[in-house]
Amino acid sequence: MQAGDIFFDVGAHFGLYAMGAATRLPGEVRVIGFEPHPMNVLSALRQLGHNRLQNSVEIVCSAVGAAPGFGKLWPFSTMGNFVSAERPADAFEDNPPLSVPILSLDMFVDQRADLAEGRILLKIDVEGFEPEVLAGADNLLASGRVAALILEKSDFYATPERAPVFQAMIERLEGYGYRIRWFPHLHMPSALIPWVNGNETGNLVALAPDFEADPIYDGPAVDYAGLPPPMQETFSAADQVLLTQRLIEAKATDGWRWANPKNTEDGSDLRASLAKTHIQSSDRVLDLGAGLMKPLFGMRMNNTYTPVDLVRFSKTTVLADLNDNGFPEGEWDCALALALLEHIHDVPALLTKVRASCQRLICIYICQEDVGEVEVRRANGFFNDFSRAELRGFFEAAGWRVAVSATEGVGTLFVCE
Repeated sequence: MQAGDIFFDVGAHFGLYAMGAATRLPGEVRVIGFEPHPMNVLSALRQLGHNRLQNSVEIVCSAVGAAPGFGKLWPFSTMGNFVSAERPADAFEDNPPLSVPILSLDMFVDQRADLAEGRILLKIDVEGFEPEVLAGADNLLASGRVAALILEKSDFYATPERAPVFQAMIERLEGYGYRIRWFPHLHMPSALIPWVNGNETGNLVALAPDFEADPIYDGPAVDYAGLPPPMQETFSAADQVLLTQRLIEAKATDGWRWANPKNTEDGSDLRASLAKTHIQSSDRVLDLGAGLMKPLFGMRMNNTYTPVDLVRFSKTTVLADLNDNGFPEGEWDCALALALLEHIHDVPALLTKVRASCQRLICIYICQEDVGEVEVRRANGFFNDFSRAELRGFFEAAGWRVAVSATEGVGTLFVCE
């Protein structure tokens, strides 16, 4: 946020986002929250009063949608309500809906001379009603004033009826030039990575073409917070193949996969054991795609260890998206790439960066000779299908000599010097 910005909190609930915006640059931004449920509005006003922000945040007691009118607000979701003409299947049967006004953002801004100028940042969390909100903000989006949006992707969009509506909303945003990104974990410090529609729920971030966002949103490590449930209880191998293909087309990282430590468990002990025998006693080690950081447990007292990952799983983790030009600064004696290169789009480019900062490389890769069927590789999230000879060529082109090449139970081990 910058001085002079306008922050719209659509679906303000108790006003937490609004209060965060108002205290980020006190007195220098306009903050307006939209909340249709009167009890939530009352709670928000109390929170604002307790925090002495009652004059810093304007609360509008209304829903936001595609066009002005009235609608039914059903007691339904974990956040207390849902706007729908018909009763949702899971709505509380013993509670009647509230009749609430609905306004559009375009109408609201058009009728407010004090909002005629200024960059707009927009947060929308309306329990599956996000496309309708943006349908009523077409003029704002076309004007270029909306610099960034936060949108919730909830499990409402897993249904056959809402999935295409959600996709159409994304395509509309992209048509205006917005880049869609997301954090692979809702609660832990993460890299902000390109988003590809998959088996996830959470917040999406839409950035205008000229909006420069930080690639890393760091902070202290916290005890691991479990991921929210996926949109589909069963994400089949066929679904994973399709997701992997979409990720390849977008050259994006599968953030949902790597934010879940369970997905790094298979074979990690054996990979760490194989790598350990080639790590020297005083090596400074860079572990790329560290996951559960299993190599750390076999190291000597004189070793130093730098794990790199999308999510801060430890105090020492360096955040980076290796598929999005992310790479740590520094020098190391040895780099580890254990079950990593299968999930990298531009392997030669990454190896060039590794070689510039590391003297040696220990790599374990499932080569085409190890698993040859493309469908199986895509179901495992593999972006590429290199043979041992092709990989050896990449290592040599980067400036290494392959000292060890051995097929093991988890793939092929390469030690490059």
